[in-house]
Amino acid sequence: MTCNRIIIALAACLAVLDFGHSAAVAQTSTGAFTDAQVDAGRAPYSSYCASCHGADLNGTGHFPALVGTAFVGEWGSRTTKELYEKIRGTMPFCAAGSLSDTEYASIVALILKTNGAKAGGEPLTSDASPMISAILK
Repeated sequence: MTCNRIIIALAACLAVLDFGHSAAVAQTSTGAFTDAQVDAGRAPYSSYCASCHGADLNGTGHFPALVGTAFVGEWGSRTTKELYEKIRGTMPFCAAGSLSDTEYASIVALILKTNGAKAGGEPLTSDASPMISAILK
């Protein structure tokens, strides 16, 4: 019986240590984009997106907001790749796909940052696919 208690106690200690390690890793993980991308996204957003989605990303008229609870509700369970592909495949209105991959990635970075995501050291690419809700925490 004593041997079983020791094994259970060791297992519990290991679980606690592993949880602590996981929490530390989660707190120190980097964002899915860089601040330089956010800055680079401001000009194309202003030129190609703001007239419909608003300079503050809050939407205008029939055009949806790209920030706030409605955006997170729509996109939180999707990936950055899905957002990138949606924007690239449909925007700018009547000129879908007309921007460079870099401009689209920078616009996505701007949207994510405006929604509270933290920048990191690695740039967002069209192939990146973290869950949006995970990087907005």
